[in-house]
Amino acid sequence: MHRANLTWPLLMNYLEVLLRHGLLTRETNVSRTTYRLTAKGSAVLNIYLKLKEEVDPLESESISARRLEETHEPVLASREKKAILSALESILGVANFRLRDGRVPGRSGTKYRFDLVTEGGDKSLYGFDVLTHVSEGEVIRAFVKQLDSDIPVHVIYTKSASEVAKKLAGSYSMELLHVRDFKGFAELLAFHDALLSNRCVLLEVDPSQDYESALRRLVQDETKRSRVSAFTWKGSPLYPVLPRGERVYVYVMTTNESGPPSARPREFIVPSHDEAALLGFLEESGAKDSTGERDLVIFDSVSELLVSLGNESSQRFLKRATRSMDSKGRRALFIMKRGYHDDRSQRMVRGLFPERLVYDGSGLKLDQSA
Repeated sequence: MHRANLTWPLLMNYLEVLLRHGLLTRETNVSRTTYRLTAKGSAVLNIYLKLKEEVDPLESESISARRLEETHEPVLASREKKAILSALESILGVANFRLRDGRVPGRSGTKYRFDLVTEGGDKSLYGFDVLTHVSEGEVIRAFVKQLDSDIPVHVIYTKSASEVAKKLAGSYSMELLHVRDFKGFAELLAFHDALLSNRCVLLEVDPSQDYESALRRLVQDETKRSRVSAFTWKGSPLYPVLPRGERVYVYVMTTNESGPPSARPREFIVPSHDEAALLGFLEESGAKDSTGERDLVIFDSVSELLVSLGNESSQRFLKRATRSMDSKGRRALFIMKRGYHDDRSQRMVRGLFPERLVYDGSGLKLDQSA
């Protein structure tokens, strides 16, 4: 890199261009990444070396430089960008993310500037850049920042993102979001951040709010990487909106002593009044995970559990369930409806969870009293 007089970001730009055109391959082994010439790359290099003998190399280099410059999209007007950033800060603030300095040093020594950097509950940092349009070049630049700074980069755009940019961002596990979709994304970020901090999290919901849509988005996002086991009731607002697929297992809790098995694939009937059987199904659900990732359990809801089992049995079940989840590294979201219980019952449940989320009229946020 130094012999070629290249900075780290410029080197990564060139490497990504060569990879996309099949001139290089990339092999990653633990902390070491190796780039190798392909047969096509070797052939192109030989042609280039022959041409270099006859043509001024500065000409081809200047063309490459101009092409890189053309990938820069026009920046937003200062006033418009400030308004957008202010709105994003407000949304993240509601979810109790803290603002941090937008200048972040990379491992290479390069200092990167983000439009917005926030810190979550487990001290994880998240970077955001706001653009008018997102091109392939902008995605590469964001990826270089993400790779060198070790901070997930999320690109927010106000008008458009090219299909090539979206595809490239997906391969880099980066988020490209239209500004109108940011509130839903911030809720997803709050869920993931809470589940990183503590494996078992209590979610207190206002039943009058559309909390089930936020949970549906969470399930959709989780199934990109791992399996989701949802314990719910047919009368719950969550049941009809749950995404169905190969990575979603639904356990329908019922008070009926006996009944026919569900006809839907990956749906099971679970007795809610039998503490031991319920715990058995909860533990069994983890055995179905073959993705290698930590699965997510959604228990909907503690409120119905209290009615079925009573306070004492519910407390015992929740203690055993959360202990089992923690010991196996599983993540779980336990839902409790606000206003359904007396103070004693609410305090009992809250005391079992070190971290709590709340979904009310302002959206999803961390319970500061936790």
